[in-house]
This record gives sequence, structure tokens and C-alpha cells, in this order.
Amino acid sequence: MPHASEMTKPARNNFLLYGDIGSGKTTAFRTIPGRKFLYMFDPAGLSSIKGSDDIFYEAFMPENISMSVSTLKGVKDSSAPRYEANDVYSKWENDFEKRLKANWFSDPNAEIDGVKGGFDAIGFDSITTLNDLLMDRILEINGRAGKQPEISDYGVAANALARIIRNANGQGCFVFFTGHENAAQDKLMKTVKIQLMVAGQLKQKLPILFSDIYHCHADVVNGQVKYLIDTVPTDMYPTARCSMELPPTLDITIPANSSDVTKFGLGKILREKGIWTD
Repeated sequence: MPHASEMTKPARNNFLLYGDIGSGKTTAFRTIPGRKFLYMFDPAGLSSIKGSDDIFYEAFMPENISMSVSTLKGVKDSSAPRYEANDVYSKWENDFEKRLKANWFSDPNAEIDGVKGGFDAIGFDSITTLNDLLMDRILEINGRAGKQPEISDYGVAANALARIIRNANGQGCFVFFTGHENAAQDKLMKTVKIQLMVAGQLKQKLPILFSDIYHCHADVVNGQVKYLIDTVPTDMYPTARCSMELPPTLDITIPANSSDVTKFGLGKILREKGIWTD
């Protein structure tokens, strides 16, 4: 029987970095050492990984979407232009299942589309847009495409996303998700809280699926932009959590013209804590 005193830290952490647009979330993925694979759902994230020689990626983004308007009662604007949206979520789900079945993420001998598997980190950018694609698919399955989601739809989405994260966590490598933030005022205390931009059960379910959740933000210090992460929960950032002993706020800025970005950001943290060794 294992003894708690003999417990060692997990070889791989799973990260969720959330923040506003341009706060350095996607760029932080570049700083994880080793060979990486990234699922891209946000078009803006492509520029953040451009030029990286250690990242393979697949992009799943809707090209044409319906522009029709639907009311809360389900009445749709029939005069609006109609476009058939690509079934992006189904295409991504098939791709993900194909790679899981082949053990491609962890097995260096597995090969898909001419690329050998065996990755040190897999990423998803972002959980916000993945959830949107998933919700579109749920509404389509229920015959309510283009209409407002119902309470039960959010429960289905929460369970599906939890299964996605658990499958990713089971691949034996670092797992990395990004998410967007929104501000909400506490009705009783009148204080503002910055939380993940997710609805329903996801606000409670997502935090328990990650070892580390950091809030990202950018600030101007001495005329230069610095990218920072908040690692511990506060009244303003209640979702943050950390499995390592880190300062409440850390600078993860990558210096200009850096020859090895993994010496900074998450890579620096993982090396200093002995979780990653070269």
C-alpha cells in the first residue's frame, strides 16, 4: 500500500490559462519545453505560434456561419442571409478520437498524416470557442440549430468538455488549455470578480480538472509591455490555483530576439521546480 510520505509530484501538469485577448495565453504554450501539438479554434491564436519549430497544429474554425437572428422564444429572422456552417465540432471530434485510438499523442512510433506522434505537451486554444462549437452541435442534434440554448444544453456541454479534458489528461504529457475571461459583479458585496467565460456547471466543474489555473494579463512597466500571471485565488480572481509554490504574480514575458523561448514563462517554472529536466 502506498504511503503519503513517499508521494512524488506528478510528472506532468495540466494548465488552464485564462485572460483577456492579447494577455499572452497562447504565447505561453510556446514556452513549455519539448515537442508540442496544438488544436487551434481561435483564428487570432495563429499569429502567436507563427515561426515555432517545435509545434505541430491542426485548425478547426468555422468558415461560414448563419447570420440569422433568433429571439428567446425561438422566432427566427427569415429575411437574414442563410449560410450552411461547416460541422466543425464533429470534424474535430473525429480527428481527436482518431489520434486517441492510435495512441498518437504519447506513442512516438504512431504516425498520422505523415507525422510521428509522441508529444511532451498538447494544447487547446481555446476552451471558450471549443465550447461554442460544441453548443452549436448540441443544438443541431436536438433540432434547435440557431436557437437559444436551454438549461439542459449547458449540462450536456459541461459533461462533454469534462470528458475531453479527462481524455487529454490521460495521454501522459503536459496538457494546456486557454480560456477567455469575463467580469461579474457580486450582487451582495458589489465587488467585481474576473472569472472564466463559461456558463452553468462549467464554472464549478472546470477548476477541479486542472492542477494549475493562472489568470493572464498584460501591463506596461517602465514603458514596456510585460505579460503576467496570477497564480493564487484572490477576491478578484477566485478561479486561480497552483500546484507549485509560486509567487502570487509572475512575469512570463519572453525577451525580444530570444533564441529559446522555453527558458522563460512556463518552461522556466517547470525547470525550476524540477518537473522538467533537459
